Amino acid sequence: MKTKITLISLFLTIVVGNTMAQDANQAYTDTMNAIFQHIDKSKITTGLLVDYGLQIVAPEYFNGIPSDSNYVDMETWISLYCGIYDAKINDRIII
Repeated sequence: MKTKITLISLFLTIVVGNTMAQDANQAYTDTMNAIFQHIDKSKITTGLLVDYGLQIVAPEYFNGIPSDSNYVDMETWISLYCGIYDAKINDRIII
């Protein structure tokens, strides 16, 4: 009986947690779309608008030229990639 109650509570926690996370993501997306609704997205030639995405790590410090100051570990690289992925505003770039 304890096992069933534990499994049911674990399942409900996972379902409720995923539902809330999706609502938060959708709320952020809706807010960003409302802010940038008057921008002509076809004129963004790179397909990226940094202000549109959620940037955890500032991408302007990483210009693609290797140096001692822009070395990153895997966690930072994933954060940079996710920020760039979030900044995608039209279909001109394939990520």
